[in-house]
Amino acid sequence: MHFYDQCLADSSFAFCFPLKYDFLRGMVDLFGPLKQFRVLGRFGWIFYYVFTVFSVIGFYRAYLISSKKMVFQFVFLAGIIFYVIEFSANHKIVAGVVSSSKNPFLEEHLPEDVKELNSFIEASDYNALMVLPFQHMSSENIMMLGSEQANYDSFIISYHTQKPLLNSITSRMSLTEAMIFNNFFSPEFIEKDLVYDLPDTAKILIIKNKDMLDESERRLLYCSNLVFENESFKAFEFVPEKWNSSMYFELITEQEKSATKRCWSWMEIRHFKCMV
Repeated sequence: MHFYDQCLADSSFAFCFPLKYDFLRGMVDLFGPLKQFRVLGRFGWIFYYVFTVFSVIGFYRAYLISSKKMVFQFVFLAGIIFYVIEFSANHKIVAGVVSSSKNPFLEEHLPEDVKELNSFIEASDYNALMVLPFQHMSSENIMMLGSEQANYDSFIISYHTQKPLLNSITSRMSLTEAMIFNNFFSPEFIEKDLVYDLPDTAKILIIKNKDMLDESERRLLYCSNLVFENESFKAFEFVPEKWNSSMYFELITEQEKSATKRCWSWMEIRHFKCMV
């Protein structure tokens, strides 16, 4: 089990177990924040483990002053046996899952197509990687989920080549950053703010696997230069001036100027309805 999942499971036990009793459920309505357990539960593991350590110390001190040490020794031995029985089943399940595939962090276990791509990246001077379908989460308001295989590829390639990723998955990400990346994949006539945050000398490699792309991602590849290709991957060099071109905005502006009929905005339609 992942450490975060284990902590969340422990916190669920530590925080939620008392609420199973009817006479304590009223606390949820009395203390509103308890309803947001997902947030409070992140701190539950602290009390869970602190209480465990406190119990062991208290047990040991009681053992030192007790005249019936055999009873304490029996309880302690029984606790150890129960603990081993409790975690052994989970350990077998996790060990079986982990050992079912080869360690991808060892280069010799990588597929040949990934090795070829990594060799190309290591021999180049690219500053960062962007893997499509693109993933950027989690501001919890604006998320780009990408695909499971692309997310896996992005982390493995970045790990072996030691190149930073524009793809991201983390907790409580900046909403401003999430908006900037969402804007980066917006329609072609919208200005891309991320381009201005990149250094002028930055070279970004865009990597695509065999997964399906959405319209904005396909358009991004159309505006980039193909520099590598094998059976599983294509790699493109990002060209900022092509992707952040004002041509499409100017084209729409000219079309609007030459239009013979004027389109009403949503606010104008709403105002007209109110007047009627």
